Amino acid sequence: MQHIIFSSSAAGTLRQALHARGQNIRVIDFSACLDWGPLEDGNFYLREKWFDQYVPYGPSMWSGYADHIEDLCDEVTADVDRLVWVAPRAAHELAGFYWYLQKFGDDRTQIIIADYVLGVGASRTEAPFGLGELNIDAMGELLDEAPRSHWDRSRFPPDKWSQLVAENALLRVVENGELQSAQDDYFDHLLLNRCSNDWTDKLRLIGNAMCDALDVGHQVSDNLLLWRMRVLAKNGVLVSDGELRFGAKERVKVRLTGKPLVGCRP
Repeated sequence: MQHIIFSSSAAGTLRQALHARGQNIRVIDFSACLDWGPLEDGNFYLREKWFDQYVPYGPSMWSGYADHIEDLCDEVTADVDRLVWVAPRAAHELAGFYWYLQKFGDDRTQIIIADYVLGVGASRTEAPFGLGELNIDAMGELLDEAPRSHWDRSRFPPDKWSQLVAENALLRVVENGELQSAQDDYFDHLLLNRCSNDWTDKLRLIGNAMCDALDVGHQVSDNLLLWRMRVLAKNGVLVSDGELRFGAKERVKVRLTGKPLVGCRP
C-alpha cells in the first residue's frame, strides 16, 4: 500500500505518524505547485522552464522537476493499493488532487478528505486550510478515524483538470468550495494593502499578506507572493532597496511608488 499526498510538510508529518505506529508504508509527495504557474497542456517540462524564468532560485532549483514527477508516477503505477489525502480548502492540494484523478483515478481510489473540524486541538473551530498545518496528533486522528471515501464525481468532476489546462491561467484558487482559474494579479491587493510610502521589510510584508489571505480563506505560499512582488516592482508599482531574490537571506525593504496599478502582468 502507498499513501498519496499533495503537500511536502504534510508528507513529512504523515511519515512520522506512520513511524510512530510501526508502519513502514510508502508516502508519495506530489507537491508540484499546481496552484500557480502555467499548466501548458499538463507538460511539466514547460512548467519547469517557466519556474526557472520567473522563480529563479538558482541553476539547480528546478532542474529535474519534471523528471521527478515522472519518477513518482512510475512508483504510483507500480501499486494499485493507494490511499489519497486531500484538504479541499487548499488550492495547491486540490489542484494536485484533480491532476491525480485525471491520471490515476478510478472507482477503486480510496480518499481521506479533510473537510471537517478535527477533534484534536481545543482551539480548532473549522476544517484545516491544508494538511500541512496539522501536527502528528491531528494527522494520526485522520489516519485512525477518517472515513475512506471513493471518488465522488459529482463533487470532484472528472473533467475539471482538463478544464483548468484549457484555461491555462497562472493562478488557481478555491472559491465557494471549488477550484477555479484566477487572474495572476488575484493576490496583489494583499501585498499592496500592507505596503505604504514608507519602507517595509519584504519578509514582514509577505508574512502579513499570508495572514490576510488566511483571513479570507486562502492558503498562499511565500514564493507565490514574492513572485507577485517582483512583478509589481517590474511594473513600477513597488520599488525595493535591493534585489528581490528567491531564497535570499539579506533584508530587503520595499515601498509604493505612487504609480497607478495597471498592467501588472509578468
